[in-house]
Amino acid sequence: MNRLADLIDRLATLRDERAKALLIADHLTATAEPERRLTVDVLLGRLKPRTVRLALIRGLAEARLDPVLFELARDYTGDLAETIALAWPARRGANKDPTLAEVIEGLATLGRSELPKRIGTWLDACDANGRWALIKLATGTLRADAKPETVAIACARAGLHIEHAPSGGGGPSQDEMFAPAPRTPIAGTVAAVLMYVERTNPRVKDSPLRVTFGLWSDDVLIPVGKLDLDAGAILDDIERYVAANTTARFGPVREVARTRTQSLVLEIAYDDIERAPRRKAGIVLVNPSIAQVLNEAPPDRAASLKTLVAKLPSS
Repeated sequence: MNRLADLIDRLATLRDERAKALLIADHLTATAEPERRLTVDVLLGRLKPRTVRLALIRGLAEARLDPVLFELARDYTGDLAETIALAWPARRGANKDPTLAEVIEGLATLGRSELPKRIGTWLDACDANGRWALIKLATGTLRADAKPETVAIACARAGLHIEHAPSGGGGPSQDEMFAPAPRTPIAGTVAAVLMYVERTNPRVKDSPLRVTFGLWSDDVLIPVGKLDLDAGAILDDIERYVAANTTARFGPVREVARTRTQSLVLEIAYDDIERAPRRKAGIVLVNPSIAQVLNEAPPDRAASLKTLVAKLPSS
């Protein structure tokens, strides 16, 4: 499930059909049967497994998670499946992540008393991306951002024959699809607001500090990224602000003052902006870093989410 989830996640960030076809072809070439034909069925939206209710999986998560941390994670993602995938506390000693074929078979054959336990075992064995794909698959909501023509061309490149009916003659040919040049990265900086901090290892006092930052959407801050800080003047500035302006504590997480009148503004540098439909913000910053702490900047100087979204091409 982890490899399939990674494929779907990467497809969601691409807008170039040529790049998508190459990515899918490489994945299928490296995938054995029956996994790769099931993967094609997922990409084409024709895989229809027996499903379970999301409430069942939420119940499994609530039995393991602190309720406040659960709500914080949901605030960050804006999606229940994503929240469970990110916050799920996997247990040590889990087996290798399940294959797509194994999950399909389990959903079809396991009884009501056996299935919840097996789903928990699968979630333990997956990484965060794999857990997201597993939850979406099990609840019948897994979708991939790939056109049928793109999948057909990828299958041809991977030597896989599929029954496929392209749309009318309006779809691009293989030559046309592989003609476009890749998109130029959108690098830059943006003024963002510090929202949460936590130690990457709560048991080690000087472990790296994980920082969550956000942008304004009207008067609401929407989280747009996280990064880790090891040492330096920037870390010192943030720790001083956290010490004086912590408004709530949830286990290792510290929530800080972050209003229009009292916030710490950070200048965030990034290498690119990509679409991220699974995130509440709808975008993700590639390789973010803190260029400087804008100690004297008023909170209103922080950017709005719309300013970054507007930088992305419309198609």
